[in-house]
Amino acid sequence: MMKNTFRCLIVLALALSVSFAEAQVIGKERPVLEKNIYIGFKGGVTAMDMRYKNEKGDSFVNHTALYQSFGNIKGCLAGGVFVERTLPGWSYGIEFNFNMVNAISRPDKPHYVLQDSAYLANIRIPVKAIFLDDYLFSPYVFAAPEIGTYVSDTTFVTSQSIINGEVVQWGTKNARSLNLNIVAGVGVDAKIQIGLYEFKARFEAGYRLGLLNTMAKEIPFERKTRGWEATIGFAFPLFVNPSYAWFN
Repeated sequence: MMKNTFRCLIVLALALSVSFAEAQVIGKERPVLEKNIYIGFKGGVTAMDMRYKNEKGDSFVNHTALYQSFGNIKGCLAGGVFVERTLPGWSYGIEFNFNMVNAISRPDKPHYVLQDSAYLANIRIPVKAIFLDDYLFSPYVFAAPEIGTYVSDTTFVTSQSIINGEVVQWGTKNARSLNLNIVAGVGVDAKIQIGLYEFKARFEAGYRLGLLNTMAKEIPFERKTRGWEATIGFAFPLFVNPSYAWFN
């Protein structure tokens, strides 16, 4: 189901880009510089699963609670802020984001791990290849390494698991503090001109694959995250094109 959902998101993003490929061309004289810095924010939903493997090599997956009921969306939110350096045809930047994980076992297939609910803080470095950069709608593909950690149970939120019927809080004794992911996906930027500035409204969909075991070394099985995310965002440039300002 997760793979089919992610494929649908890719098809949707590509369909949007094709539909507007013949929309107005912004023109050679752009209100912003080709090489610029954008600052923005985004928010949306993430559907993260947990994949487990015990010492015998047996494995199973607890899927996101979002698949069982859309009412669980409050435990599957994601958001962040970013700084992006744009260049002709591509961009790179840094992003600070926060996402929730709520993976639960199916009622008809219970396991000894019934649930994992976690709050994760991450730093991501996305690199994008941008198409139709001079058009009103510009699709892109991106890939990013991401490093993060769980939010400690000593703060106002608690990351916890239900293992063998017992509630176990995440912490240095029960979880590894370092998590490493690879994220890849597609997106579409819609350019919005306001005065001398060219803002960007953004839709983005990606898949996150956890590379490291998040379970503590003392616990004899591994736990890795994986799943998709979909967000909308808004970004604004720091600089305007001086020649564009002169003509206006």
